[in-house]
Amino acid sequence: TYYFLGQYYPRSQAITDFKPVYTAVHKDMSAAGYPTTYKIHTDAGVALDQMSVYDWIESRVPGGHTSRMGQLLDVAYNIEYGNVSTAQSSLNLIYLLAFQPVPGNFRIFGASDERYHILGGNERLPKAIATSLPPSSIKLNTALTAIAMNADGSYNLSFSSPTGPLSMTFDRVILALPFSVLRTLNYRKANFDGMKVTAITELGYGANAKLQLQFDMRYWNDPAGPWVASVGISNGASYADTRYQNTWDVTRGQAGETGILVDYTGGGVPLASFKGQPTTADALSYGQTFLKELEPVFPGITAHWNRRATLDTPLTNPFLLGSYSYWKVGQYVKFSGYEKARQPFPNGKCHFAGEHCSQDFQGYMEGGASEGARAAGEILADYKVGIFP
Repeated sequence: TYYFLGQYYPRSQAITDFKPVYTAVHKDMSAAGYPTTYKIHTDAGVALDQMSVYDWIESRVPGGHTSRMGQLLDVAYNIEYGNVSTAQSSLNLIYLLAFQPVPGNFRIFGASDERYHILGGNERLPKAIATSLPPSSIKLNTALTAIAMNADGSYNLSFSSPTGPLSMTFDRVILALPFSVLRTLNYRKANFDGMKVTAITELGYGANAKLQLQFDMRYWNDPAGPWVASVGISNGASYADTRYQNTWDVTRGQAGETGILVDYTGGGVPLASFKGQPTTADALSYGQTFLKELEPVFPGITAHWNRRATLDTPLTNPFLLGSYSYWKVGQYVKFSGYEKARQPFPNGKCHFAGEHCSQDFQGYMEGGASEGARAAGEILADYKVGIFP
Protein backbone atom coordinates (compact mmCIF):
# COMPACT_ATOMS: atom_id res chain seq x y z
CA THR A 1 0.00 0.00 0.00
CA TYR A 2 1.56 3.27 -1.15
CA TYR A 3 0.45 6.71 0.06
CA PHE A 4 2.20 9.83 -1.26
CA LEU A 5 1.43 13.48 -1.85
CA GLY A 6 -1.84 13.20 0.06
CA GLN A 7 -3.33 10.27 -1.84
CA TYR A 8 -3.08 6.56 -2.41
CA TYR A 9 -0.67 5.46 -5.11
CA PRO A 10 -2.10 2.37 -6.83
CA ARG A 11 0.46 -0.32 -7.61
CA SER A 12 -0.83 -0.45 -11.19
CA GLN A 13 0.15 3.19 -11.62
CA ALA A 14 3.52 2.59 -9.94
CA ILE A 15 4.23 -0.21 -12.42
CA THR A 16 3.49 2.17 -15.29
CA ASP A 17 5.58 4.94 -13.74
CA PHE A 18 8.49 2.54 -13.26
CA LYS A 19 8.97 1.81 -16.96
CA PRO A 20 11.16 4.85 -17.76
CA VAL A 21 12.92 4.44 -14.42
CA TYR A 22 13.84 0.87 -15.26
CA THR A 23 15.28 2.00 -18.59
CA ALA A 24 17.44 4.53 -16.74
CA VAL A 25 18.58 2.24 -13.93
CA HIS A 26 19.37 -0.60 -16.31
CA LYS A 27 21.42 1.74 -18.47
CA ASP A 28 23.37 2.99 -15.45
CA MET A 29 23.95 -0.51 -14.12
CA SER A 30 25.23 -1.69 -17.50
CA ALA A 31 27.59 1.27 -17.73
CA ALA A 32 28.88 0.92 -14.17
CA GLY A 33 29.24 -2.85 -14.21
CA TYR A 34 29.24 -4.93 -11.05
CA PRO A 35 30.86 -4.72 -8.61
CA THR A 36 32.32 -1.27 -8.09
CA THR A 37 35.18 -1.43 -5.58
CA TYR A 38 38.37 0.37 -4.66
CA LYS A 39 40.17 -2.03 -7.00
CA ILE A 40 37.70 -2.54 -9.85
CA HIS A 41 35.63 0.33 -11.25
CA THR A 42 34.58 1.91 -14.51
CA ASP A 43 34.37 5.62 -15.30
CA ALA A 44 30.59 5.35 -15.08
CA GLY A 45 30.85 3.55 -11.75
CA VAL A 46 33.05 6.33 -10.37
CA ALA A 47 30.61 9.01 -11.55
CA LEU A 48 27.58 7.21 -10.13
CA ASP A 49 29.39 6.61 -6.84
CA GLN A 50 29.89 10.37 -6.58
CA MET A 51 26.13 10.89 -7.11
CA SER A 52 23.71 10.53 -4.20
CA VAL A 53 20.53 8.49 -4.27
CA TYR A 54 18.64 11.77 -3.96
CA ASP A 55 20.30 13.26 -7.04
CA TRP A 56 19.84 10.03 -8.99
CA ILE A 57 16.09 10.20 -8.33
CA GLU A 58 16.04 13.87 -9.30
CA SER A 59 17.82 13.21 -12.59
CA ARG A 60 16.42 9.80 -13.58
CA VAL A 61 12.81 9.67 -12.35
CA PRO A 62 10.33 11.77 -14.36
CA GLY A 63 9.30 14.59 -12.04
CA GLY A 64 12.00 13.71 -9.50
CA HIS A 65 10.83 14.19 -5.93
CA THR A 66 7.68 15.99 -7.06
CA SER A 67 6.44 12.62 -8.39
CA ARG A 68 4.97 9.81 -6.37
CA MET A 69 7.48 7.36 -7.84
CA GLY A 70 10.32 9.63 -6.78
CA GLN A 71 8.93 9.91 -3.26
CA LEU A 72 8.40 6.16 -3.04
CA LEU A 73 11.96 5.33 -4.09
CA ASP A 74 13.38 7.93 -1.70
CA VAL A 75 11.54 6.51 1.31
CA ALA A 76 12.24 2.91 0.31
CA TYR A 77 16.00 3.35 -0.01
CA ASN A 78 16.12 5.49 3.10
CA ILE A 79 14.76 2.64 5.21
CA GLU A 80 16.64 -0.03 3.25
CA TYR A 81 20.03 1.43 4.16
CA GLY A 82 19.08 3.44 7.21
CA ASN A 83 19.95 6.98 6.21
CA VAL A 84 18.69 9.87 4.14
CA SER A 85 19.09 9.61 0.37
CA THR A 86 21.42 12.61 0.20
CA ALA A 87 24.06 10.67 2.18
CA GLN A 88 24.00 7.47 0.13
CA SER A 89 25.88 6.54 -3.01
CA SER A 90 23.45 6.10 -5.91
CA LEU A 91 25.01 2.67 -6.48
CA ASN A 92 23.13 1.49 -3.37
CA LEU A 93 19.89 1.96 -5.30
CA ILE A 94 21.20 0.95 -8.73
CA TYR A 95 22.58 -2.40 -7.60
CA LEU A 96 19.22 -3.43 -6.14
CA LEU A 97 16.65 -1.76 -8.37
CA ALA A 98 18.30 -2.78 -11.65
CA PHE A 99 18.23 -6.50 -10.83
CA GLN A 100 14.55 -7.21 -11.36
CA PRO A 101 13.63 -10.95 -11.34
CA VAL A 102 11.58 -10.26 -14.46
CA PRO A 103 13.26 -7.47 -16.46
CA GLY A 104 11.06 -4.39 -16.53
CA ASN A 105 8.84 -5.54 -13.67
CA PHE A 106 8.65 -3.45 -10.52
CA ARG A 107 9.91 -4.90 -7.27
CA ILE A 108 11.12 -2.09 -5.08
CA PHE A 109 14.31 -3.89 -4.02
CA GLY A 110 14.78 -5.90 -7.18
CA ALA A 111 15.70 -9.54 -6.64
CA SER A 112 16.27 -9.04 -2.89
CA ASP A 113 13.97 -11.51 -1.13
CA GLU A 114 13.20 -10.41 2.42
CA ARG A 115 10.07 -12.45 3.11
CA TYR A 116 11.43 -14.91 5.63
CA HIS A 117 12.35 -15.06 9.27
CA ILE A 118 13.27 -18.01 11.49
CA LEU A 119 10.40 -19.70 13.34
CA GLY A 120 10.75 -18.76 17.00
CA GLY A 121 12.96 -15.75 16.28
CA ASN A 122 16.22 -15.10 14.46
CA GLU A 123 18.12 -15.29 17.75
CA ARG A 124 17.70 -19.06 17.57
CA LEU A 125 20.49 -19.15 14.98
CA PRO A 126 23.34 -17.72 17.09
CA LYS A 127 22.08 -19.69 20.09
CA ALA A 128 22.25 -22.90 18.05
CA ILE A 129 25.77 -22.05 16.90
CA ALA A 130 26.81 -21.36 20.50
CA THR A 131 25.37 -24.68 21.65
CA SER A 132 27.40 -26.54 19.01
CA LEU A 133 30.72 -25.12 20.26
CA PRO A 134 32.89 -26.81 22.91
CA PRO A 135 32.18 -25.74 26.51
CA SER A 136 33.73 -22.43 27.62
CA SER A 137 34.37 -21.34 24.01
CA ILE A 138 32.35 -18.17 24.53
CA LYS A 139 33.27 -15.67 27.22
CA LEU A 140 30.20 -13.68 28.19
CA ASN A 141 30.32 -10.15 29.62
CA THR A 142 33.81 -9.72 28.18
CA ALA A 143 34.21 -6.80 25.77
CA LEU A 144 37.18 -5.94 23.57
CA THR A 145 38.76 -2.58 24.39
CA ALA A 146 42.07 -2.60 22.48
CA ILE A 147 44.16 -4.54 19.95
CA ALA A 148 47.91 -4.27 19.43
CA MET A 149 50.22 -6.17 17.09
CA ASN A 150 53.34 -7.64 18.65
CA ALA A 151 56.79 -7.81 17.05
CA ASP A 152 56.38 -11.53 16.28
CA GLY A 153 53.10 -10.94 14.42
CA SER A 154 50.84 -12.10 17.24
CA TYR A 155 48.20 -9.84 18.76
CA ASN A 156 47.62 -8.60 22.27
CA LEU A 157 43.94 -8.04 23.00
CA SER A 158 42.62 -6.11 25.97
CA PHE A 159 39.17 -6.72 27.43
CA SER A 160 36.89 -5.42 30.12
CA SER A 161 35.27 -8.11 32.27
CA PRO A 162 33.30 -8.46 35.51
CA THR A 163 36.56 -9.22 37.33
CA GLY A 164 38.42 -6.26 35.84
CA PRO A 165 40.68 -5.64 32.80
CA LEU A 166 42.09 -8.67 30.97
CA SER A 167 44.95 -8.96 28.51
CA MET A 168 45.53 -12.00 26.30
CA THR A 169 47.83 -12.86 23.39
CA PHE A 170 46.67 -14.69 20.25
CA ASP A 171 48.46 -15.98 17.16
CA ARG A 172 45.53 -15.01 14.96
CA VAL A 173 42.51 -12.77 15.39
CA ILE A 174 39.17 -12.53 13.58
CA LEU A 175 37.49 -9.19 14.21
CA ALA A 176 33.78 -9.68 13.56
CA LEU A 177 32.52 -6.62 15.42
CA PRO A 178 30.97 -3.78 13.39
CA PHE A 179 33.28 -0.98 12.30
CA SER A 180 30.87 1.37 14.09
CA VAL A 181 32.10 -0.23 17.33
CA LEU A 182 35.69 -0.92 16.28
CA ARG A 183 36.22 2.77 15.55
CA THR A 184 35.53 3.53 19.23
CA LEU A 185 38.24 1.12 20.48
CA ASN A 186 42.00 1.54 20.74
CA TYR A 187 43.60 0.06 17.60
CA ARG A 188 46.44 2.60 17.25
CA LYS A 189 49.06 -0.13 17.68
CA ALA A 190 47.31 -2.74 15.53
CA ASN A 191 49.40 -1.82 12.47
CA PHE A 192 46.34 -1.28 10.27
CA ASP A 193 47.14 0.49 7.00
CA GLY A 194 45.64 3.78 5.86
CA MET A 195 42.82 2.37 3.73
CA LYS A 196 41.73 0.01 6.51
CA VAL A 197 41.66 2.87 9.02
CA THR A 198 39.65 4.95 6.56
CA ALA A 199 37.13 2.13 6.14
CA ILE A 200 36.87 1.63 9.90
CA THR A 201 36.38 5.31 10.67
CA GLU A 202 34.18 6.34 7.73
CA LEU A 203 31.95 3.41 6.67
CA GLY A 204 28.30 4.41 6.95
CA TYR A 205 25.96 2.79 9.45
CA GLY A 206 22.18 2.97 9.36
CA ALA A 207 19.98 4.48 12.04
CA ASN A 208 17.13 2.01 11.50
CA ALA A 209 14.71 1.37 14.35
CA LYS A 210 11.90 -1.14 14.78
CA LEU A 211 8.72 -0.08 16.53
CA GLN A 212 6.24 -2.96 16.83
CA LEU A 213 2.60 -2.51 17.79
CA GLN A 214 0.04 -5.22 18.43
CA PHE A 215 -3.58 -4.84 17.30
CA ASP A 216 -6.73 -6.72 18.27
CA MET A 217 -7.22 -7.61 14.61
CA ARG A 218 -5.28 -7.38 11.37
CA TYR A 219 -7.17 -4.30 10.39
CA TRP A 220 -5.11 -3.76 7.25
CA ASN A 221 -6.60 -7.00 5.88
CA ASP A 222 -10.17 -5.73 6.37
CA PRO A 223 -12.04 -6.05 3.04
CA ALA A 224 -14.26 -3.17 4.14
CA GLY A 225 -11.36 -0.82 4.90
CA PRO A 226 -11.64 2.72 3.46
CA TRP A 227 -8.45 2.16 1.40
CA VAL A 228 -9.77 -0.91 -0.44
CA ALA A 229 -11.59 1.09 -3.11
CA SER A 230 -8.33 2.84 -4.03
CA VAL A 231 -5.63 0.17 -3.64
CA GLY A 232 -7.35 -3.06 -2.63
CA ILE A 233 -6.97 -5.16 0.52
CA SER A 234 -3.60 -4.51 2.14
CA ASN A 235 -1.16 -7.13 3.41
CA GLY A 236 0.21 -4.61 5.91
CA ALA A 237 3.24 -3.65 3.85
CA SER A 238 3.15 0.08 3.24
CA TYR A 239 5.27 3.10 2.31
CA ALA A 240 4.19 6.67 2.91
CA ASP A 241 5.45 10.24 3.13
CA THR A 242 3.56 10.93 6.38
CA ARG A 243 6.79 10.42 8.41
CA TYR A 244 6.42 6.82 9.63
CA GLN A 245 8.07 5.62 6.38
CA ASN A 246 7.43 1.84 6.17
CA THR A 247 5.41 -0.98 7.73
CA TRP A 248 4.89 -4.68 7.32
CA ASP A 249 2.81 -7.36 9.06
CA VAL A 250 5.25 -9.53 10.99
CA THR A 251 2.39 -11.95 11.83
CA ARG A 252 1.41 -12.47 8.20
CA GLY A 253 0.71 -16.14 7.55
CA GLN A 254 0.46 -16.96 11.25
CA ALA A 255 -2.70 -18.27 12.92
CA GLY A 256 -4.75 -16.06 15.23
CA GLU A 257 -6.78 -12.87 15.20
CA THR A 258 -4.31 -10.36 16.63
CA GLY A 259 -1.58 -8.90 14.49
CA ILE A 260 1.72 -7.07 14.87
CA LEU A 261 2.62 -4.23 12.56
CA VAL A 262 6.26 -3.15 12.37
CA ASP A 263 7.10 0.50 11.82
CA TYR A 264 10.57 0.36 10.25
CA THR A 265 12.30 3.70 10.13
CA GLY A 266 15.57 4.94 8.65
CA GLY A 267 17.24 8.34 8.63
CA GLY A 268 15.84 11.83 9.00
CA VAL A 269 13.10 10.94 11.52
CA PRO A 270 13.03 11.39 15.31
CA LEU A 271 13.93 7.75 16.04
CA ALA A 272 17.15 8.21 14.04
CA SER A 273 18.47 10.46 16.80
CA PHE A 274 17.07 8.50 19.76
CA LYS A 275 19.30 8.54 22.85
CA GLY A 276 19.70 5.92 25.57
CA GLN A 277 18.03 2.54 25.88
CA PRO A 278 14.34 2.42 24.93
CA THR A 279 11.79 1.82 27.67
CA THR A 280 8.18 0.67 27.55
CA ALA A 281 7.16 4.30 28.01
CA ASP A 282 9.26 5.26 24.97
CA ALA A 283 7.61 2.53 22.90
CA LEU A 284 4.13 3.70 23.90
CA SER A 285 4.96 7.34 23.20
CA TYR A 286 6.44 6.64 19.77
CA GLY A 287 3.55 4.26 19.14
CA GLN A 288 1.03 7.06 19.59
CA THR A 289 2.97 9.28 17.19
CA PHE A 290 3.23 6.44 14.68
CA LEU A 291 -0.52 5.87 14.71
CA LYS A 292 -1.19 9.53 13.95
CA GLU A 293 1.09 9.22 10.93
CA LEU A 294 -0.50 5.92 9.91
CA GLU A 295 -4.13 7.06 10.17
CA PRO A 296 -4.16 8.72 6.70
CA VAL A 297 -3.19 5.35 5.19
CA PHE A 298 -5.36 3.05 7.32
CA PRO A 299 -8.13 5.30 8.74
CA GLY A 300 -9.53 3.90 11.98
CA ILE A 301 -6.54 1.73 12.88
CA THR A 302 -5.82 3.53 16.16
CA ALA A 303 -8.98 2.09 17.74
CA HIS A 304 -7.61 -1.43 17.25
CA TRP A 305 -4.28 -0.93 19.04
CA ASN A 306 -4.20 -2.84 22.34
CA ARG A 307 -1.46 -0.59 23.76
CA ARG A 308 1.23 -3.22 23.52
CA ALA A 309 4.45 -2.06 21.86
CA THR A 310 8.18 -2.73 21.71
CA LEU A 311 10.99 -0.53 20.43
CA ASP A 312 14.46 -1.57 19.23
CA THR A 313 17.12 1.03 18.46
CA PRO A 314 20.40 -0.62 17.31
CA LEU A 315 21.99 2.82 17.11
CA THR A 316 22.02 3.05 20.91
CA ASN A 317 23.17 -0.53 21.51
CA PRO A 318 26.84 -0.20 22.58
CA PHE A 319 27.71 -3.44 20.77
CA LEU A 320 26.12 -2.30 17.49
CA LEU A 321 26.03 1.52 17.29
CA GLY A 322 23.95 1.24 14.13
CA SER A 323 21.68 -1.19 12.35
CA TYR A 324 24.03 -2.33 9.57
CA SER A 325 26.51 -0.84 7.16
CA TYR A 326 26.01 1.08 3.93
CA TRP A 327 28.26 2.98 1.53
CA LYS A 328 28.08 6.75 1.57
CA VAL A 329 28.63 8.91 -1.51
CA GLY A 330 32.07 8.10 -2.94
CA GLN A 331 32.80 5.13 -0.69
CA TYR A 332 32.50 2.36 -3.27
CA VAL A 333 35.60 3.61 -5.05
CA LYS A 334 37.28 4.89 -1.89
CA PHE A 335 37.42 1.58 0.01
CA SER A 336 34.56 -0.80 -0.81
CA GLY A 337 35.93 -4.34 -0.87
CA TYR A 338 38.79 -3.51 1.50
CA GLU A 339 36.68 -3.95 4.64
CA LYS A 340 37.49 -7.68 4.49
CA ALA A 341 41.21 -7.27 3.73
CA ARG A 342 43.58 -8.98 6.16
CA GLN A 343 46.05 -6.89 8.09
CA PRO A 344 48.87 -6.42 7.46
CA PHE A 345 47.73 -6.67 3.84
CA PRO A 346 47.69 -9.06 2.06
CA ASN A 347 48.68 -12.05 4.22
CA GLY A 348 48.51 -10.81 7.81
CA LYS A 349 47.01 -12.72 10.69
CA CYS A 350 44.32 -10.24 11.66
CA HIS A 351 41.19 -11.23 9.75
CA PHE A 352 37.85 -9.45 9.40
CA ALA A 353 34.28 -10.76 9.19
CA GLY A 354 30.71 -9.49 9.45
CA GLU A 355 28.01 -8.21 7.12
CA HIS A 356 30.06 -5.04 6.59
CA CYS A 357 32.69 -7.12 4.79
CA SER A 358 30.25 -8.53 2.23
CA GLN A 359 29.96 -7.16 -1.29
CA ASP A 360 26.81 -9.07 -2.24
CA PHE A 361 25.00 -9.33 1.11
CA GLN A 362 25.90 -6.17 2.99
CA GLY A 363 23.39 -5.64 5.80
CA TYR A 364 22.01 -9.17 5.75
CA MET A 365 22.46 -12.19 8.00
CA GLU A 366 23.70 -13.98 4.90
CA GLY A 367 26.53 -11.46 4.70
CA GLY A 368 27.56 -12.18 8.26
CA ALA A 369 27.48 -15.94 7.67
CA SER A 370 29.32 -15.91 4.35
CA GLU A 371 32.03 -13.54 5.57
CA GLY A 372 32.60 -15.63 8.69
CA ALA A 373 33.12 -18.65 6.45
CA ARG A 374 35.46 -16.65 4.22
CA ALA A 375 37.62 -15.53 7.16
CA ALA A 376 37.81 -19.09 8.46
CA GLY A 377 38.75 -20.22 4.95
CA GLU A 378 41.66 -17.79 4.90
CA ILE A 379 43.11 -19.39 8.00
CA LEU A 380 42.54 -22.93 6.74
CA ALA A 381 44.16 -22.06 3.42
CA ASP A 382 47.26 -20.84 5.27
CA TYR A 383 47.41 -24.03 7.33
CA LYS A 384 47.19 -26.18 4.21
CA VAL A 385 50.34 -24.59 2.80
CA GLY A 386 52.22 -24.81 6.08
CA ILE A 387 51.65 -21.30 7.43
CA PHE A 388 50.96 -22.13 11.05
CA PRO A 389 49.91 -20.70 13.39
